[in-house]
Amino acid sequence: YLTIDKNSETWLAHCYNHHDTNNDIEEFIFMYKSNPIPVQAIKSINEQQVCWKITRIDFPKGLLNDKEHLQILLTDAFKAYNISGWPGEESGQTKVIYGYE
Repeated sequence: YLTIDKNSETWLAHCYNHHDTNNDIEEFIFMYKSNPIPVQAIKSINEQQVCWKITRIDFPKGLLNDKEHLQILLTDAFKAYNISGWPGEESGQTKVIYGYE
């Protein structure tokens, strides 16, 4: 499933799960104005709260100056994606944290 925000010209699509690692890393493509941005994240669920820890973002060189703005849009996309991107799924508050340098 993917989440789409037509106003900001962004969408987030889940691509792959790495089940062979200790952390179940999930791969996404975050599309911003026709620029694909690969993103890795680890999902954890504690009671009713979903937490996405972004572990890697491959920003294109042409978008490095927009990094802060893109992180805000990406946070919104992960909050909309929630647990699995399934429409109408219920959960508590979704949290997004950034754990990369």
